[in-house]
Amino acid sequence: MDRWIGQAEVWTCGQVWEDMDDVDRRVRWVRWMGVEWVKQLDHILELTGPDTYFAWKWEVTYALGIKDQWCHVTDTVDPNDVLGDASFKPVPANPLLPTTAETKAIRDWLIQDLKAKSIITRRLSASVQQLVSTSHKVTARDAWKTLADHIG
Repeated sequence: MDRWIGQAEVWTCGQVWEDMDDVDRRVRWVRWMGVEWVKQLDHILELTGPDTYFAWKWEVTYALGIKDQWCHVTDTVDPNDVLGDASFKPVPANPLLPTTAETKAIRDWLIQDLKAKSIITRRLSASVQQLVSTSHKVTARDAWKTLADHIG
């Protein structure tokens, strides 16, 4: 079984794994996200530092909007925002005993958030990648804010 299957918290696109070369990472990322989907992100400029931040941000914002993932980055609730209101991780009524429906909603939200995070981290240089944790506990919104705070 491939290492990344069932381990979404470990595998977000663009993240550096010591035991894998760049080609292997790209191949696994393409398998996970789909070839056509990946090709749609190839035009995005690599984020290498402050000089490329605004062009990268512009393109990634569009990609997140097109993939209906902007809600995982924005933290506002604005009826005039055509890309959607902020989406937050569902919280079970009883955290010690979540229902099946609550567990499914949390899992579905985490998967969508990882998709948003993968768009954000897809085109980062090796040095910039080190700013963003691969943990699923670090959301797409956290990654976006970290990059904005350190580079933007």
